[in-house]
Amino acid sequence: MDFRIEQALDGAPDAVEDVLLDPAFITARAALPKLGDAELLERSRDGHHAVQHVRLRFTAPLASAVTAVIDPDRLTWVDEARYDLRTHVAEHTIIPDHYGDRLQCSYRATITPADEASGGGSTRVLTGTVKVRMPLVGGKVERAIVSGVDDSGVVGAESELRSPRKPRRRNELETTKTDENPIAAAAMTGFSKPAAASGIAATL
Repeated sequence: MDFRIEQALDGAPDAVEDVLLDPAFITARAALPKLGDAELLERSRDGHHAVQHVRLRFTAPLASAVTAVIDPDRLTWVDEARYDLRTHVAEHTIIPDHYGDRLQCSYRATITPADEASGGGSTRVLTGTVKVRMPLVGGKVERAIVSGVDDSGVVGAESELRSPRKPRRRNELETTKTDENPIAAAAMTGFSKPAAASGIAATL
């Protein structure tokens, strides 16, 4: 699945990065749909660079046919983020704790000042690819990972950077299975109205 997410935030780029690197933000991120038990493993900040490692767990219910071949307790991964605080660009790599040959994901997050015509603040754009090679559950895990990527609702809750007067978020996540559209919507939404997001579900 290739995805692109655009988030409109009220804070300046520096303020948005401060929230993303705040341990309190990790705590709030644990309540994202389909994910839980967010754990901050490492955080360092030195001059114009920062590194952050966060472990996440897939917590959505799974059918018995799925759990017969996949151990839910092993559906965990680490989001390794490397920030360039001068350019406001972060490179993220998802590192699975288990099933390393079945999960691949990386994405880039870029924060730029929004123009005054759109109300100021910042625009955060995230682009990347996620591929989960697991029968029956692959698509759900992909969307759960994207839900963790699309964390702007938590950013707003933690820092009040998001303005309730600018509901500029909209879901356009496509899926090859129509009965999973509600799952995709819930996963992408987080705590607030969805940002402009798009994705193409890969064949599993």
